[in-house]
Amino acid sequence: FFHAAERKNRPWHIIVTVDQSGSMLESTVFSAVMASIFAELPALRTSLVMYDTRVVDLSDKIREPIDVLMTVQLGGGNDTALALQYVRTLIRQPTRTICVLISDFYEGEGERRMILQIREMLQAGVRMIGLGALGMDARPFYNKPCATKLRKEGMDVLVCTPEKLAKCMAQIIRG
Repeated sequence: FFHAAERKNRPWHIIVTVDQSGSMLESTVFSAVMASIFAELPALRTSLVMYDTRVVDLSDKIREPIDVLMTVQLGGGNDTALALQYVRTLIRQPTRTICVLISDFYEGEGERRMILQIREMLQAGVRMIGLGALGMDARPFYNKPCATKLRKEGMDVLVCTPEKLAKCMAQIIRG
C-alpha cells in the first residue's frame, strides 16, 4: 500500500528533448504528437524542450501538437549540451525523471560536451533514453558511433516507432 501511495504522490516527470535542426523535420512531427500523448497520462508530468543552437521550452503548448508544430522553426545546427543544461534546471526528483532525447546524434565538435552532460545526469539518477531520428518511412538515420558511446555511458538508445517507445516507457515506469 505504501508504494502505491508513494507513486501517486511522486509522479514521473518525462522531459521530451527534441533536436529541431534542419535534418530533424520528420522526427519533430513524431515528437510533438508523442509528447502530447504523454501529457494526457495522469501519472506523468511532461515537459517538452526543443532546440537547435537555442533552447525553447514548449511545455505550455504540449497538449496541442499543432501549436507545437507551428512554433517549430528548424535551424541549421544544434547544441545538445546547451539543451541538456536547460533540462537539468527542470529536474526536481532525478530518480523519478526520464529524459527522452530525440536526435540524430550528429554533434560535431559538441559531442564531448553532450556526453559529459548525459554522464552527469545519469550519475544523478535521471533515466536517459536516446531515441534515434526516424524519417516518415520509419527508417532510422542517426550517428551510430555516437549512439554507441552514449550506450557505454549508460543511456538507453532506441531506434523505434512511437508505439514501441510507449511500451518501453511503460516498462520503465512499472519498474
